[in-house]
Amino acid sequence: MRLLFSIILAATVLLIGCSPEAYKNSADRQVQDILKDRKEKTLGYVHRLWGHEVVLETSVNGKRTFLTFGDRGFSAKAAK
Repeated sequence: MRLLFSIILAATVLLIGCSPEAYKNSADRQVQDILKDRKEKTLGYVHRLWGHEVVLETSVNGKRTFLTFGDRGFSAKAAK
């Protein structure tokens, strides 16, 4: 499986003409977009289920962060 992934990665790099580092950065950005979308949707579902504001404390890039979903939608704020 790992060999297959390596072959696909190498072929993609050759076809697109970008460096492996640029390809990795692009993939990282895509994963971050997916995770952001999932956080927002999940907190939205909990908000709808509970009927009030939802606050989740987590760590983003090593910093305490509060993810909130309320009547105004999703927000993320660094803890003080």
